[in-house]
Formats: sequence, C-alpha cells, structure tokens
Amino acid sequence: MDLSSVPNLLAAGMTAAFVLEFVISRWFLRDQAYHLRDTVTAVATGGGYLVASLLRNLVLGGVFLAAYAASPWRWDEAHPGSWLVALVVVDFFYYWSHRLSHTSPLFWAFHAAHHSSRKFNLSLGMRNSWLGGYLDWVFVLPAPLLGFHPLQVAVVIAVMQLWDFMCHTGYVGRLPVIDALFNSPTNHAVHHSVDPAHNRCNLGGMLIVWDRLFGTYRAYPVKTAPLRYGIDPEPAHPYGIWYLQFYLLPSVVRAWFSGAAPAPKPTADAQP
Repeated sequence: MDLSSVPNLLAAGMTAAFVLEFVISRWFLRDQAYHLRDTVTAVATGGGYLVASLLRNLVLGGVFLAAYAASPWRWDEAHPGSWLVALVVVDFFYYWSHRLSHTSPLFWAFHAAHHSSRKFNLSLGMRNSWLGGYLDWVFVLPAPLLGFHPLQVAVVIAVMQLWDFMCHTGYVGRLPVIDALFNSPTNHAVHHSVDPAHNRCNLGGMLIVWDRLFGTYRAYPVKTAPLRYGIDPEPAHPYGIWYLQFYLLPSVVRAWFSGAAPAPKPTADAQP
C-alpha cells in the first residue's frame, strides 16, 4: 500500500464511524446524544479544519523535510519496530502540546473550539482549531530531527488521530486493560468534563501512560450523575463557526497589553 494514501483512508474511516453513530443515535436509539445544530457546527468546523490542514502541510512540509535531511539518524521504515518507536515518540510530544493547549492562554484560545460542545459524541472529534497547528507544529519537529521520515510521521499522526477520534464516542463503557494503558472513551470523557476537579487531565493522544507518569491522570468518577461537557462559561454563540474559532483571542491580546494573565480554564489542578 502507498503510505501517502493511509491518511485519506483513515479519514474515510472516521467519516463512516461518525455517520454510523449519528444514524444510530438519531433514528434508532433516539437518545439525544446528538443535537442537529450542534452537529452541523461540528461538521462545518471539520471541513474548515481539513482545508486549513492542507494549507498548513504545504507551508510546513518543507520544514519537516529539511529537518529530516539535517538529522544524522535514519529509521528503517520497513522494520515494524520503527513504527512502534515513532508512535511512542510522536505521542509523547503530542502530550506536551496538548498540555500546553490547556495551560497557555494563547494555545487555549485556539484549542477551546474543540471543547465548545455540550455533547460528547464523534462529531466532537471534528471540532478542531483551524490555526492551532501553526503554533504547535514545533511539537512535531522532534520526530524528523530524530530520523523519522516525514511521511512516516504523517502516517503515525493519522493513526493517532483516528484513535483519538474514536475516543469521543459515548457508546463505549469501561475497558479495564485499555483504560489503563491507552486513551479511551471513558478516559477522554473525563478530559472533556467541565468539572474543575477534572481540569487539565487525561491529555494523551493514544497513550494514557504519560498522564500517569506526569500526574495528570484522572479516572472516570464512580457516581450516578452523568458528566457535563463543554466550557464554563458557555460561549455566547455556541453554533457560530467563526466565532468559536476566535472568540477568546481578543481577551488574550488585551491581556498582553495590560500585563494581565488570563486563566485558560478553571484553575483546579489535576492530581495523579
């Protein structure tokens, strides 16, 4: 298989999974897991993200190729072990990128769009920042500098994105072995909770071991009341596609000029 086609195939798989979950929720279970206007906002946001990603890859592709050319190391893409190491490396740096997105006001201003829905379903995986990738690309750069070919890195990222996307389903319960080692629907549901006790937790992309190592892991709470999702306070225009992408930026800019430091999210710290 041509490796360059893998990201497209995985994107098609994500789309099929979303359509299937949407149909099951709306026409079979009728469980209110999806809200039509909320879903339209997510799909439109995802379309904008695809366009932005294509443009970003054109801009930054040369940077990653140059970094790979400058690296004194090379990993054999024909060896399965190189793919496993690449996944661990990329996921490690993703963890720190994601953690920064929840601690830096500027990074949070872009990342907040992903947390802007009160629903927890696969459409939430489409709510991504159009411009955030122009900030956190530096967390991808170590991989080609360590000798992983940019195409291999792109395939690993696509696999991680598929895994992360599937973690947004509300139809999968506890999976003890998976929950212990990997990001999972229950682990990621806690990440999207608005409960201050769950602030800045479960930040791994595919692996949850980084959260366990660095003290940001929170288990799914043992209680009967369902988790609440979204952002508190809720955005003034929760279905405004452009608004959700940029509504926090003015406060960040004002803080720069005033010397204040806006808090990206409620300030309760996650505990191990």
